[in-house]
Amino acid sequence: HFRADAAAMHFHCGRDEEGERLFLQLIEEHPDRAAGYVGLSDELRGRARQHPRPADVANAIALLEQALARPVADAEDFDIECRLKDCRAEVGLR
Repeated sequence: HFRADAAAMHFHCGRDEEGERLFLQLIEEHPDRAAGYVGLSDELRGRARQHPRPADVANAIALLEQALARPVADAEDFDIECRLKDCRAEVGLR
């Protein structure tokens, strides 16, 4: 969780590219864990709320779908299905 928190801090400091790189690295190194998928998805959704960018929401949805398709071992701990439902509702998908 520390590495996911560090990646999120980059987003909060305006260093989105570095934050995204760190989240993707976390996903690559631990594809069976939800932290990277959920963390990056949350940051993309947050950024889309501040500056509407449809690609960010689409990418957030894709990350959550990837996590469920894998499936990650801790999907329920991160409530991924609920997050995905909320994401889809934001863009009018079911």
